Amino acid sequence: MTDLGHEFLQFTRGLYGTSPPLEYEDINVYRAGAIRSISVDWLDTTRSFAEKFQIDGIAELEVFAHVGGKLNLASATTDDIENEEITFRLEKKITTDWCFFLTDKAFTNALEDEAFCTVPRAIWVASSFEHFTTGMWTISSWNGPRNHKPPTDPFELPRKLVRDQTHEMTTRTVDPWLLRGEPPKPSSVFDCWRTAAAKRLAYALPSEVRTDNVKKWVIFKGPKSTSADIVTSGWDSQEAFVALLQAVEWVYAKASDAETKFQFLNSHLSLNWPSGKSWPSGVEDVLPLSLASARDSFAFHIQDVAKDALKTLGDLRKGLQEEVAKTQAATRDLVSSLWRDLGIAGIALVLKLPSGTQMPQHVLDWIITATAIVLPVSLCVTGGTNWRFNRLTDVSRIEWKPKLYGFVEPMEWNRIVEKPISRGRHVYYLTLLLVAILYLTASAFLLSVASAVTSPLLAQALSLLAPLKSIPPAKGAALAIVIVFTIAAMWLTRRKYKATRPN
Repeated sequence: MTDLGHEFLQFTRGLYGTSPPLEYEDINVYRAGAIRSISVDWLDTTRSFAEKFQIDGIAELEVFAHVGGKLNLASATTDDIENEEITFRLEKKITTDWCFFLTDKAFTNALEDEAFCTVPRAIWVASSFEHFTTGMWTISSWNGPRNHKPPTDPFELPRKLVRDQTHEMTTRTVDPWLLRGEPPKPSSVFDCWRTAAAKRLAYALPSEVRTDNVKKWVIFKGPKSTSADIVTSGWDSQEAFVALLQAVEWVYAKASDAETKFQFLNSHLSLNWPSGKSWPSGVEDVLPLSLASARDSFAFHIQDVAKDALKTLGDLRKGLQEEVAKTQAATRDLVSSLWRDLGIAGIALVLKLPSGTQMPQHVLDWIITATAIVLPVSLCVTGGTNWRFNRLTDVSRIEWKPKLYGFVEPMEWNRIVEKPISRGRHVYYLTLLLVAILYLTASAFLLSVASAVTSPLLAQALSLLAPLKSIPPAKGAALAIVIVFTIAAMWLTRRKYKATRPN
């Protein structure tokens, strides 16, 4: 693709000869009027440009005669517009992601439009320059990118930190005015952007911007409040722009630290800004020193925060060790209870021996049966209480995590907290499974020994279930489903009540 925009602009300006062009351009349209000096082949060239714009799908070119009105380019001749003033009108087909400008002046005017400065997009300018990218725009010459990729982490909004009584000096966002990457080589387009950016960045740093409808001034707040009158011209330079760019980028680059950095920088500006000197005149001399001091102050602040974080992590480590120790203790208690209960079962069996006691046989059978029932009940009580304790601990940890350890990333939290606890509990539950098998085995053995008692009880229980055999299979299945759904509904109702219950 050729540099169509630049070629078209040179063509229209060439039609004016030595006279200054009468042209107007905004984001939607370019218009060049009052053209009289028409060359012989201008109409063919105009048709060619109209066709190229249409093929590229970026604009529609129309030509108007002062008296004859809109020309039909396909059939018009030079005789149709003899001695008439000609106007070119280029209707741009811009999108929400892309636009273009033929003239540097139109680009500069667009930078003054706050609505334009809040839309991320790619921008073409019909000029030769090295492309550059900001947080809001990708600015290039003709045939550059047609979309802009915004940064993943947006900058903090200046109006959250600056109290602007003028409601116009402080920019809504710094994204259009902060470069991404190295600055490009000097050019007319970059100079237009740099001038607009410096004016916006200058009022994103003071604590306040005030006015009394006669004059405007800024205030830096710190150990002392320092005010400086605003000067609107004569201060912009490359050095001033670089100083402002570095300061604003340091303050606003990370939203979570922006307020703290903003306060540190204002504190040092309030001490360093010369009395009686206007703002932002002289920023290239004072701002770099204040920025360096603010960086040092912020570094010391981070160290203090890091000390508090290390202390908090130490407490977390101690609590984690206690949690794992409790799981180990629960595992040991589980094994101890196994030996205790097996000892009880052994005593009951000893009583069963002929030489053990002269107690009646049916009494011994009832003692052994009771022992067989106590074994699984003891296991259920021990396992249930430990499960409930673990559940309460998990709920407490989930509630307090964002309040005490919100600075810990989720993946890191899982690595240093959740996984060690989970491993300890896996050992506990595996031990619980093995112990449960031993308990059930011992209980079954005791019940078989006391068959004189357990056999009649089992027969009686089976007799109670005998009427169920007469129920048809379909009705039995339906009854089972109703029972399951009833239990599930009761459980869900209880969960919903607990979730909505006020603390």
